[in-house]
Amino acid sequence: MSPRLPRRTLLRRAAQLGLGAAGVALVGCGADDDETPAAPVAAPTPSTDDAAVAGTPPERTGVVVVGAGLSGLAAASALRAEGLDAVVLEAQDRIGGRVQTDRELASYPVELGGEFLHGQGHASWRLADDLDLALGDEADFDPDEDLIVFAQGTRWDSDDLEEDADLSAIVDVDLDASAFFDPGAGDQSLGDVIRATGLSPLAQAILIGSEQGEYSAPIDLLSATDTSTQEEAPGADRRIAAGYDQLVIALARELPVFVEQPVSRIEWGDGVRVHHAGGVIAADVVIVTVSVAALQSGAISFDPPLPAEKTDAIDGLGMGRLGKIIAVYDDPPWDAETSGVLHDGLVTTWWMPGLDRDDGPNDTVIGFASERFAAAVEGLSASEIRTVAVRELVQIFGSNAEAPARFRYQAWHENPWIGGGYSYVRVGRVGAREGLAAPLRSELFFAGEATHSTTPATTHGAIESGRRAADEVRATLSNHPAPNTSRPASHALATRTPLIR
Repeated sequence: MSPRLPRRTLLRRAAQLGLGAAGVALVGCGADDDETPAAPVAAPTPSTDDAAVAGTPPERTGVVVVGAGLSGLAAASALRAEGLDAVVLEAQDRIGGRVQTDRELASYPVELGGEFLHGQGHASWRLADDLDLALGDEADFDPDEDLIVFAQGTRWDSDDLEEDADLSAIVDVDLDASAFFDPGAGDQSLGDVIRATGLSPLAQAILIGSEQGEYSAPIDLLSATDTSTQEEAPGADRRIAAGYDQLVIALARELPVFVEQPVSRIEWGDGVRVHHAGGVIAADVVIVTVSVAALQSGAISFDPPLPAEKTDAIDGLGMGRLGKIIAVYDDPPWDAETSGVLHDGLVTTWWMPGLDRDDGPNDTVIGFASERFAAAVEGLSASEIRTVAVRELVQIFGSNAEAPARFRYQAWHENPWIGGGYSYVRVGRVGAREGLAAPLRSELFFAGEATHSTTPATTHGAIESGRRAADEVRATLSNHPAPNTSRPASHALATRTPLIR
């Protein structure tokens, strides 16, 4: 899951030069990863594959949390810090949800999902700070030296684009189509907003491409009201040096988390009974933190069925196809200071995670792949997917990019327990996030990035949603009002979790 990947950051750096991703940018995910020889690995680091609890879940507890992603772990940690009994059930064989770190591809950790702390002062940043997790340098770019804009078969420079008034107009708003949205006109699709601008076809293509990559969804499905109300924290993007999964492990430490325990049925109405692979747990309440796609799949049934207002909220949300392409080269075909690429091909945003690290060379490139790439590789084998991805890199860097030493394609929408990259609100369904977040009968509670109104699709949004649900549960069980959940996120969840140094 990701937090937002650095597409907007790349585009903003291009804007500083007067550059734009001069072409269409639908990107996607699709299948399994292609196994290639592993790079040497440094000293072992705990991973989310090793952080779960063995054994059988209890038959009775106070709170069952469904899902061991960041929202579920945050909820359970907050509850147990208040002395409440809570257990976590996870369908997969690992914890972390859409956070997963690979330590075999490169000489440093490579993120297959959530990668960045976006800005400062939010829940993820505060938690990393409280846990003394070392951060990498700012993931920033020097537009005068290290950003490549490759479109229409050539490299574009500022002189070419500054002469076009329409291109200058979209550069001025950081290629953010929501800047052209008039909330007074009522909700409409982001695609309609772009087409109503009267901008040139090239400028519209740039906006459509950048936004479909940013939100990992078809442009005509996206609610402009929802995208225009999303917030960004101030400050530069940074990585957790030891790997994002260290944040997950810190949250999970000393929590009773049971993996390979998919939940199939939740009975509610007079207490809850949660049916899972190992049996049934009776509890007072349950917090459901699974993804929108998982809820929509019907893998979890509810008895009695969820009311119409809840199912309407679930139906009002979507998840786009999203994945990451990672290619590692023994002899990188780019300059040592190259930080990123904007391209008008199947994969429109590439970046180099090694540039801001001091523990390895700048030998790895990550591609942000969503709808367009997914459509192109649907039904292909792992080796065929690799060929398509490498062909994109050859278009940018030339024949020297033909043979990466190691390669992986992580397609999140192919994961049956997750089903996509992150959530979006469908046009005309404003309020769906709040509707999903609303508790039912003081027994069913909901969390996850999709329930966060202002920072969905981020790790800090997921953590904050888990804390919000924990506050609601605590208030219900103790029969007094929940505290203000908009406070800075530095309470007992972080301070009472054993640190990973």
